[in-house]
Amino acid sequence: MAYTRRRSLAERFAEKYTPEPNSGCWLWLAAVNRKGYGLIARGADGPGKYWHATHASLMLHERPRPSREHMALHHCDVPSCVNPDHLYWGTVQDNFNDMVRRGRGRMDSTKKDFCIRGHAMVPGNLYGDPNGRRQCKTCSDVRHAEWMRKNRPQKVAPCLSI
Repeated sequence: MAYTRRRSLAERFAEKYTPEPNSGCWLWLAAVNRKGYGLIARGADGPGKYWHATHASLMLHERPRPSREHMALHHCDVPSCVNPDHLYWGTVQDNFNDMVRRGRGRMDSTKKDFCIRGHAMVPGNLYGDPNGRRQCKTCSDVRHAEWMRKNRPQKVAPCLSI
């Protein structure tokens, strides 16, 4: 039985994209997730284990991931792009702020300057909910504190019998 050398991540990556001449994007041609972001098999980790192709692109081009809190973000807003010149590492908050700056996401919430309680809708007082809407952090903190006050079990002093 002949031995076949396992191809490196760089070799596999190089054959799974095509350069788009007008935008400069490298369009991913292989597997994608539900949102259109590329996936590439890890190889040595076994079947069913994948990396995001954007993460692999940055790592292959000597830009290691700073921490697990960081994800690959796009300058070009093309989910299938894996060109490392179009990618950078950022946090969820960086991604959300970028979405607001570019007017993406739910447009009804990106147009508001103040929440319904009058708090300024500025990057330091915002977070993105799972549906992509901007939410006021101050109001969220108040709602959470109220919920905790109502739902936290009360400590009961032990009964002393004599």
